[in-house]
Amino acid sequence: MNKSLKSQAIHGLSWSLADKLINQLEEIFTIEVKDKKRLEFWKKYISYIKKVEFYKGLNQAIIMETASHTFIEFGEKGNAFYIYNLENLNIKSIEGIGKINLWKLKNREEALIYLPHSGSWERKFINELYNIGYEIKGKNYGYNR
Repeated sequence: MNKSLKSQAIHGLSWSLADKLINQLEEIFTIEVKDKKRLEFWKKYISYIKKVEFYKGLNQAIIMETASHTFIEFGEKGNAFYIYNLENLNIKSIEGIGKINLWKLKNREEALIYLPHSGSWERKFINELYNIGYEIKGKNYGYNR
């Protein structure tokens, strides 16, 4: 783990948990999804992420939980990013459904935020994440808020 990510880990996670989560994200975004741009984006938020799950059969759903929210990305092209309040949708509730319903993961009416990956998506994501309490620490990483 590089020094920048280690310093972020100190913010909210143990180094071992941060290492585990980064390894999961790297495996998902480089091997399964093949999207290094999104990998680098989400690594900047690793200090907020507490748990990650990947569901290949559901449009390659990547589910990331924070202390307050559930972030859902989809690896397959043409899908968007969704944010839910943790109490409304979380990994435990998704797995408790039995057969996971893709509609439940892509419910715009229930989602707190819905964002497509189009245009300058990184800037849009940074702004929306900032508005609900998630801030990239340190450098602005080449994105303007």
